[in-house]
Amino acid sequence: MLIHLINHSSKELGGAQKILKLLYDDNAEESKIISFDYILDKNGQRRSSTLYAFLLFAIELIKNPNNTFIIHHRMFLLPFILTRRINAIFVCHSIFPNKNYIFSLLSNTKCIAVSPEVKNYLLDLNPKLNVVTISNGVSSNPSENFEHLDNDLFEVGYIGRLGVEKGIDVLLDAFIIFSKQNSHIKTKLHIVGSGELESLLLAKIQSEQMEGTIVLHGYSETPFTTLKNIDLLVVPSQYEGFGLVFYEALERRHMVLASNIPVFRKKDNDAGVYFFTPNDPIDLVEKITTCYKNQKNWLDNNNTPTKRHDFFTVDEMLSRYKTVLKVHAK
Repeated sequence: MLIHLINHSSKELGGAQKILKLLYDDNAEESKIISFDYILDKNGQRRSSTLYAFLLFAIELIKNPNNTFIIHHRMFLLPFILTRRINAIFVCHSIFPNKNYIFSLLSNTKCIAVSPEVKNYLLDLNPKLNVVTISNGVSSNPSENFEHLDNDLFEVGYIGRLGVEKGIDVLLDAFIIFSKQNSHIKTKLHIVGSGELESLLLAKIQSEQMEGTIVLHGYSETPFTTLKNIDLLVVPSQYEGFGLVFYEALERRHMVLASNIPVFRKKDNDAGVYFFTPNDPIDLVEKITTCYKNQKNWLDNNNTPTKRHDFFTVDEMLSRYKTVLKVHAK
């Protein structure tokens, strides 16, 4: 039995949840998920209980210690530091800016890194770790490729969870400044995603009286279809383990503006790909302005971003996980 341990399991939340769903669906009869969000009420809303999750976890450890535990969140690592006998794999989905001490204590748990950058991050924290890299699968869909609408409207887009680490609050502040400084430019910001900051973002939009200029679309199963005609896609993350939206946007030939963090790989003289200082709304305003000014040249020359990775497709990624899990279970 594969026991997946994660903080929140909703597939709407991000890359970790998407990987979890792929692994679970591939072997649902022999899999179980233990997470903080364990109840759906009559309105379909999730409820969260850390205590309940850890109680289920403890029962599973005691009753079935021979199961394979796949850890998707650091909070579940502690019991595996204390024993060598539990079969466990930690999937590190991100590079965390703090609270990293627990990784220095790991010695018996195999680790899967979702990018080479995450592997280096883990080995810098603890050179003794056993780490393999399985890069996230990057999907492509020609029907979702960028198509420009000649409507005199500069449309900016965001795809992702509405959380602080994703930088959506920084983007919102920067776009409001950009819009006010450039009142002669017809522009819109489209936000696709859900998360804990949603109510705060809505309140800010309403207080700035920008309901017609900034649109909250909510979660979408097909975000790149929703934003197919976006002129600029912004990825303002403060930190990432892989940065799936960045690479999927490039696959779909969007002009992309991203925070300057290591996982977003750069190419010299790369047309249509720009970077700004993370968590700096003023620099982000300047770079949005640069993208707007360069948009016509980008379109006239029919530029497409340079492919910068050799990552797997989603099917290849799943195959790699299955191989690692099969070997580890022996």
